[in-house]
Amino acid sequence: METRKLNEVLKEFLSKNQDLKYHTREAYKFAWHRLIDAIGDIDISEVTRNHIEDFRSWLVGQKYKPSGIDSRLKNARPIMNWAVCRGYLESDPFKGVRRPKVPQEEIKVFSDAELFVMLGCANLLWQLKIVTAASAGLRIGEIHNLTWSDIDFENDFIKVQSTKKTDKTWPWEAKNWNSRILPLSGQLKELFKKRAKELPPEEYPYPMQSKRRYEGLQIQRRGKELPEKVRYRPDLNMKPWFSILRRCEINNGRTFHDLRSTAITNWLLYGDNGRPLPIQEVQKLAGHQHVETTMRYAACRKDLIHRAKLTIGATGLEPATS
Repeated sequence: METRKLNEVLKEFLSKNQDLKYHTREAYKFAWHRLIDAIGDIDISEVTRNHIEDFRSWLVGQKYKPSGIDSRLKNARPIMNWAVCRGYLESDPFKGVRRPKVPQEEIKVFSDAELFVMLGCANLLWQLKIVTAASAGLRIGEIHNLTWSDIDFENDFIKVQSTKKTDKTWPWEAKNWNSRILPLSGQLKELFKKRAKELPPEEYPYPMQSKRRYEGLQIQRRGKELPEKVRYRPDLNMKPWFSILRRCEINNGRTFHDLRSTAITNWLLYGDNGRPLPIQEVQKLAGHQHVETTMRYAACRKDLIHRAKLTIGATGLEPATS
């Protein structure tokens, strides 16, 4: 029988599954490499449940948190299942291996006062990013890949959708390949109009990219396509974000993703003119593949997130509607 080392299996798996999303493929690769670190680059046919138990123990010894251990076990298993289907080993050695209980992480949101202060510390570009995330719930990768053609100023909505390759745009796929329509608040609309004056849409199709960054990416595109990692996150520089937090004296440990959490929580609790939106509608707005993900936000205690209500006049942030 032909031997297939674990590293070789990974390469074959990736070559046969090139349609995997970038972040999914990277998660699989990282978990598989940790498996090799734990049990060695052995032949796939030799892997048993004992090896997977050793893998779990190794992760514990490496001081991974329960969520990290669960993630590595979960993301290594699809490759093993694929190998079983290919006949490289008889059965799934992950079957029956206990996964750790992962405690529910607290959903962090920003208060209206924090949002107001942040906007005062940010330039126009970062005001746009902050308000887009906090009112429309876009992910950072979606924000950076937003084009002027995705913004409907007449009907007041933003469309998150895949972008085709052109001379001025790079190919990008929306998460789970699903497009969705989100509200364009009055304040966000005005910010985009200001941005259009300093960044001509006919020359710069991405309102969330600085001129310098966009021109640099266009130079990289000459003669070759941008790496998928770059297309997924065209701008990895989050230093301005952390600088804003420092200047505003907002607690450490807060992430840009907490702005998206703020939007989703707001939809669930205050929705349209103070009326909570049905969880299925929020699931669509948030772009969650599974409603269980959305339910994590619904489970938050109202007295803990009441301060995140975005409907006061001070911030200018308006409640998002469906």
